[in-house]
Amino acid sequence: MIKAGFSGSGINDVLYMGDVVNRAAHLAHEAGRGWADPIFVGGVFEQNLNDHN
Repeated sequence: MIKAGFSGSGINDVLYMGDVVNRAAHLAHEAGRGWADPIFVGGVFEQNLNDHN
């Protein structure tokens, strides 16, 4: 649980963040490193890929 809002905006909401949001934030952070165009996929997604995909 965090209190979030833009400083001086008057927005000071309480947000509940779970594992899904945390994982998405970490993936977005990793994807933005090095100014490259990486593609991150989860294990289940990768396991469902076939030779065509």
